[in-house]
Order: sequence, then C-alpha cells, then structure tokens
Amino acid sequence: MREYNFKELFDTSIKVANKQFGSITDEERKKYNVFIPDLSGGSIKRDSIRLSYQQNLNKTNIKEFFSEDKKFMTFIKIASLCDSIITYKIICFLGMNGTPTHVMMSNYQVALNTAIQSVLMIVKEELGVEYLNEEDKLLYPTENFEDYLVLSLIINDNTINYKFDLLTFSLLLQLLFDYNIEKYKTK
Repeated sequence: MREYNFKELFDTSIKVANKQFGSITDEERKKYNVFIPDLSGGSIKRDSIRLSYQQNLNKTNIKEFFSEDKKFMTFIKIASLCDSIITYKIICFLGMNGTPTHVMMSNYQVALNTAIQSVLMIVKEELGVEYLNEEDKLLYPTENFEDYLVLSLIINDNTINYKFDLLTFSLLLQLLFDYNIEKYKTK
C-alpha cells in the first residue's frame, strides 16, 4: 500500500464538501448563512485543518507504536483529517433555533464521506480496478455500519472532556478496508 499525503486526502474532502453543500437549498444557504470558505493553498481555513491534521499525526507518532505499520498509518491519516474537518468546519453556517438537521450534520457528513471515499480509493488501488461494482460503493459488514461510523464521529465530537478517538476510528476504517478486500478478492 502506498503512502497518502494531506493534499490527496484533503482534495477528496473538498469534492465531498462541495457535493454536501450542493444538497443544501439556496433558501437555507441564505437563511442560515451557509458557505464554504476559501480552501485553496495558503488559506487560513486550509492551514488550520492541515495544522490540526499534523498535530494528530504527531501525537500518534510520538509513541512510535504505529509508524512502522504503513497500512494502519494510512487510516490514522484519514481519521486525523476527519477530526480536523469536524473541528474546523469546512461548511460554515449560523447555528440558530430551527437550523435543519442536515445543515447541522453537514460537517459530520463531509468527514464521514471523506473517510468512505478515501477507503474506496485505497481499495480500488489495492485491487487494481477502476470500479468495484455497478454502484462503485464499498460493501459493509452490517446493514447499519455507515450509521455506526457517523455515530462514532458525533459522539467523539460532542462528549464533554473527550477528545476524538483517532485510533478507534482508524481501526473501523481498516476493518472496512480489510472486509472489502476480502469480499472482492473472492468474487
């Protein structure tokens, strides 16, 4: 498995954020002041996300437990980006009484879909295929696995005095990767 860098993973998150932003109506964008700030190189938002991402990696590498395992480090990188997206909000809005749930959940969806699209990209590269199936989607070990992933993101972000559990989320992503590799290799 090759190493993935911040730019590759962040470019995926920008595509995902634009798609999520597109699902918010013009009326909602105006009413709740929903926007995506400048995310180009050198922008304050991008730099904040990159710094947070790097700090997460540094905390993980200090103990040098995982730096030898390139595969697991890839999933730690993805989880680090997800944490940074949730912390620094790619989609900005005014949270006020009556803000629709899908607007409030937009950054969680961006983080989740960034993780899923990143795992999908890695699975396809590992298998050497352009498409996994007709829908070009990952298979899940259980019917509500995607719900468990988004719940993991929400609980980690909204629990008082509890920092995002990078390693647990990374492990969930690796399990999803391994499951798909196993399922598609036997097809």
